[in-house]
Amino acid sequence: MLISGMLVLPRRQTVSSRKRFDFIGSGLFAATLLAILYAMTVWADNPQGTHFFWGLFIFGATVFGIYSALNYSLDPDDPGYGLET
Repeated sequence: MLISGMLVLPRRQTVSSRKRFDFIGSGLFAATLLAILYAMTVWADNPQGTHFFWGLFIFGATVFGIYSALNYSLDPDDPGYGLET
């Protein structure tokens, strides 16, 4: 199966320019996911909602907005959302 996969898959092409890993964007995206998922956990424990829940939710939405703005402003031709055309 491994040999047939090697025959079917295309060969690796060399890339002339290496893309750098975006540590700032990854950190902002991770903070967004952490805040929103933890807010959902807090909400599940207390369905009436608390100030802590709303604070986490607003923080997550704000950080996601900053992430999106920075990600687009750094390279508007390739915003890097993983959408290959």
